[in-house]
Amino acid sequence: IGDNKFYVDSGVAKVETNYVATDSGTSNALACALTDINGGSIALAAGLSIRLLTANDITKGTATTFTLNGGSAKVLGAQSRPGNNLATTLVAGAIIDIIYDGTRWQCVGY
Repeated sequence: IGDNKFYVDSGVAKVETNYVATDSGTSNALACALTDINGGSIALAAGLSIRLLTANDITKGTATTFTLNGGSAKVLGAQSRPGNNLATTLVAGAIIDIIYDGTRWQCVGY
């Protein structure tokens, strides 16, 4: 955990998924705590990507949030949807990739 992997593709720096976590929140209000290898909290910054194992169902069409390290809840939306919700229902135990864009979390592929 905490192993950042940066690479350049066509002159644009990219970051691979760099953290794996388990959700500790409730349905449609996901949360997790992440620390680096030294035990320090991971700072929320644009480009941060997390692969998350959900603990509860996520209901389609319902506003969904994600809270990192006890901070402010941020909207978790689908990459393909401008609204505050995901385009699909996910069951507990789903593994999702999310990326923080500086304003909200985007669920990749939904």
